[in-house]
Amino acid sequence: MFTFHSGWHYSGQGEKQSLRLSIEKSNTDATQVWNDEHPMVAVSFVELTALLAPYFEVHVFEHNYQTITPWDNVSGNAIFVCVKR
Repeated sequence: MFTFHSGWHYSGQGEKQSLRLSIEKSNTDATQVWNDEHPMVAVSFVELTALLAPYFEVHVFEHNYQTITPWDNVSGNAIFVCVKR
């Protein structure tokens, strides 16, 4: 069985956060654990779209699991769907 945990860590300085990941694989004989950390820098939705656009067709939707609707250009929560060019 696999167990996955993730969480954000902010050092208290600057704009960088780290994404901390933990993956645990268990079976009747043993348990293996992998921990990893990835530095992340925040960008705006406009900046992210510009970074992705040369390589992908970018679609931005509201972060709403009940319906699929285009992002309203206002909310701070969105899902990016990209199709490789």
